[in-house]
Amino acid sequence: MWTSRTKSDVYVSAWALTGVLKVSLHESGDWRHAFTDTRGIPHVPPGQDRAMSRWYRPPEFAPGVTRAFEIIIPASEVTKPPYLERDKNFRPEYADKEIVWVPPPPEGYATHFMVVFTSAEATADTLPAWPGRTGTGTRLIAFATLPNSQAVWLVAFEQEVSESNRQHLERNKRLLVEAARQMKEDPSEIPELRAFLYGGEDEGTHWYLDISMMDRKD
Repeated sequence: MWTSRTKSDVYVSAWALTGVLKVSLHESGDWRHAFTDTRGIPHVPPGQDRAMSRWYRPPEFAPGVTRAFEIIIPASEVTKPPYLERDKNFRPEYADKEIVWVPPPPEGYATHFMVVFTSAEATADTLPAWPGRTGTGTRLIAFATLPNSQAVWLVAFEQEVSESNRQHLERNKRLLVEAARQMKEDPSEIPELRAFLYGGEDEGTHWYLDISMMDRKD
């Protein structure tokens, strides 16, 4: 997650995909999940809107507080990356950034990383705590004040994965692994092969579900 230097726009993307795909939470309320650049992307015709999904900022769920976006990582998808040094060379601009480590959730649970906006009034009422600290038991990951006087927070909490969601996850993992095999004979040759599912409602929070397609490493 990062913010604009001159506007109150907030962006979310997977580390390796920031130059290709991102979620844009614009100050205007026109939010979108879109390609960053369509050059070299054959299935996007020239001149077509880069956005694959657009929605308007949802209503506040509490006075001055808006749930904006979630990244969901089930315990079953937590792995130990085998390529940290390679990753530093791949995106050297991130090599010296501070990393906030979050404990993995218990088996059968998922960690939800939620992007939350608060108005200036709600921010003043919340500090020095953060959204959900008391009611949901969230932990604070990041916080920034935006030029329009609102604040953006990244908080994390754990939630049990329902049986229907677990089955949905496994079904989609099988489809993704098969797709990977069609691109490369042995997916295990790709370091830390991962994918995500994207979803959401027009009037609600949108989300990424982070998936590992490799064998788990203890």
